[in-house]
Amino acid sequence: MIMVKKKSSSQRSRKDLLGIAKLAKLSISTLVKWDDGTLSVKPDTELRIFDAANRYYKQEALRIKDQLQQITDIEKRMAITKTAMKKALHALKN
Repeated sequence: MIMVKKKSSSQRSRKDLLGIAKLAKLSISTLVKWDDGTLSVKPDTELRIFDAANRYYKQEALRIKDQLQQITDIEKRMAITKTAMKKALHALKN
C-alpha cells in the first residue's frame, strides 16, 4: 500500500527538509517531492520521515532555546555595563 501525502499550504523550508532528509537517511529530492505531494512513499518510509521530522524539530527547539539563553546572557551583561557606566558618569559629575 502506498501513501500519498496531500499538498499542504505550509510546506517546510529547504533547511528543515535537509535536516529531516539527513535524519531519515533519504535524499533531499525524495523528501522535497514527498513534501510537495508529487511523490508517493511506502508507509514505513513515511513513518521514517515523521520520526526524523520529530527528532529534527526537537533538536531545533533545543538550538533555539540555547540561542535565547545566549541572548539573555548578553542582555544581562549589557544591563550591568549600562549601570556601571551610569555610576561612573554620576561620579564624574560630582
